[in-house]
This record gives sequence, C-alpha cells and structure tokens, in this order.
Amino acid sequence: MSYAKPLAPTIRIGVLTNSTGPLYFAGAIQKAASTLAAEDLFAGSLKTVFYFEDVGNTEAEAKVAFKKLRLADVDVVIGPLTTASTRAVLKANERDPLPIIAPSPISEDLDSSIDGTNWLFRMATTSNQDNLALVDLIARDKRPSIALVAGTDTYSLQSRLDLAMGLVFRGYKDVRGYSVNELKALRQTKPDVLVLTSLEESVGFMNNMADWVRQIKKVYLVQGNLANYSMYSWAETLRGAQAIAPADMISDGFKSRLATSMNRPYLLNGSNPTVFALGKRIYDSIMVAGISFRAGESHETYRNRLAQAKSEGLNLFSADGFYRAQKYNIFRYGSNGLFSAVAVFDPNSP
Repeated sequence: MSYAKPLAPTIRIGVLTNSTGPLYFAGAIQKAASTLAAEDLFAGSLKTVFYFEDVGNTEAEAKVAFKKLRLADVDVVIGPLTTASTRAVLKANERDPLPIIAPSPISEDLDSSIDGTNWLFRMATTSNQDNLALVDLIARDKRPSIALVAGTDTYSLQSRLDLAMGLVFRGYKDVRGYSVNELKALRQTKPDVLVLTSLEESVGFMNNMADWVRQIKKVYLVQGNLANYSMYSWAETLRGAQAIAPADMISDGFKSRLATSMNRPYLLNGSNPTVFALGKRIYDSIMVAGISFRAGESHETYRNRLAQAKSEGLNLFSADGFYRAQKYNIFRYGSNGLFSAVAVFDPNSP
C-alpha cells in the first residue's frame, strides 16, 4: 500500500482503544501504532491530534466512549476491535454520522448504512471474504468434481455454504456437501478435490478416512483447519494439501519501530504475529484516514473521499465498505504433518 502526501494541516482522530477486559493488552499496541502513523503523516505535512477513549466491556460503555469522541469534534474514528463494541458504536453513530474505520475482522452482518450511505470502512476481511478467496484459488486448478466436508459447528457449516455458493457461481456443477459423520456416503465417491471445513473434528475424520483421502488428487483446508498434525499416524496423507490465510505484509523496519514505540524490544526475539498484525492494521487505518482528509470539508465529503481510497490502482473498499486489497499466504503441508508458506496469492490479479 502506498500513501500520497496529504495537503490538510491537521486531522483530529478518535481511537477507541481496548485497554481493559480480555483485550486489555491491545491498548498499548493501538497507541504505539498511532504514534508511528502520526510521525509518517507529519513527514507528509499533515499534523494529527489523537483522542483515545477506552471502549470498555459493555454496549453502554462503548456508546459513552464514542460520544466523548464526538464531543471532541474528531474527523474520523478508528473503531474498536470486537464486533459487539463496533455494533454499539454504529448505533450511536446514526445521527450526524462520522466515518468509522474498523482495523480488525468483525462480523459481516453489521449494518453500517445510514439513509443508504455506508459509514464503516473495514481494514480487514471477513471470514466470508476469506472463503471466497479460497474459492478463487480452487477454481484456478480447474478440477471438475469437489466434495466439501464440514464439521457440526456453525463456523464449519457456514464455511461450507460460502464455498459451495462461490464454486457454483464460478460454473462448477459437481459440488457436493457432506458432514464429517457421513463416512459411508463419502466412501462411495471419488471427487477430484476435497475441502475440509471441519476444525478439530477433522482429526476424527482423518482417523477413519485417511485411506480414502489418499485417493483424492487435491486437498484444501479452510484457515480454521490449519494445525500441526505431526503427531498423527496419517500425517503424511496431507502432503500437498493447501490452505490460505490473510497475509500481513509487515516489514522488519515496521516491527522494529513498533517494538521501540512500545518500549518492548523483546518482541523482536519471536514471531509475535498478533502484536505486529494488529499494529499494522491500526497504522494503515490511520494512514488511509490521513491521505483522504482535506481541511474544512464536511463529514459526508470526507466519507466520500475514504470511499474512493485506492491501493495499487484499485479501490480499497467496496461500495459497502468491505476491504478489497487483501493478499493471502498459501500454505502447503509436507509429509510430516506441518505446513509452511509457499507463495502469496492475490485474488484481484488475473
């Protein structure tokens, strides 16, 4: 993602932090990433004024925090990290709305439109978008028959539905869905492709069906199925199986700056993907807010600028505010039941 130098002198940014409750650790990351974005926006001649409010742990606390930001006359709000808090904030944003940028994955069913206009911009994809990206990867292989095997939990069943609809819309006619418990029915089939959306239930499935899986030409897993299977006797069966997960393009330089800003240099000694991924999403959210801002414009005009933000020549957001610039890591299993990243996949590239 590249950033042009903004012209506006000052932008007032409200950040709804998670400084208490189960996500208490995120507050320090949110503030440190904001500091880095402020430095880079200032280098582009844009000053920033931040207002941080803890979103709390209830709907009422989230609404109060948002109202405090509104009283501070902020131009944009960097939203909280959870779906529940974001839903509460959206309810409080229904009158004289402010643009809100969500830096973390939140539920797809949140209604952010007001009088037909979207006011929520997502900087992370939803599980549905990730599943459709997997559909794009599967479709490039052009194998005709596909079996989708789901577990019994809601995530697994929804993932199977997303994949089935996506494949049918792409012209696949032989797409069949099964439960992990339909072993007899599966043994009577021999699809070209197997897609597992069964989470932890995949272990029991593989214990009973490893010999059948070995006959399948190509195996894919949803992100929730990515796990270390090295301790199982059938681990070798998954050799060549693939999965994708959102790729966070984070440079070593950014990691170093974030660790320094947080005064936690030890973070660089391990991978710490959650810390750096969240920090980068916050940073990107603020940078997008900055490059879209022009002093003196109304909230609606500013919202329209955000809606037209671009990355690599393409719109960053859909008309409904969904993130469109996500790239994915392709993971492949070896013969030892372990997976590694082998390539980067961009659903937007031909």
